[in-house]
Amino acid sequence: MKVAILIDGSFFLKRYNRVVENGKDHSPEKVASNLIKFAHDHLKKDEGELFRILILLIIKQGLFS
Repeated sequence: MKVAILIDGSFFLKRYNRVVENGKDHSPEKVASNLIKFAHDHLKKDEGELFRILILLIIKQGLFS
């Protein structure tokens, strides 16, 4: 069975920076690589294969203006 995982991007980045050692210093490529690893680790072997990772990222209005 194929499995899709939905990730709240804002929450993930906040937790990542707190939980992963030196997480704030990681490059975007390293964060993405770890996110994929975490998704694979989350699945049990009998649950199926990872089909897709969907990331929801909500940016507050005026944050970058």
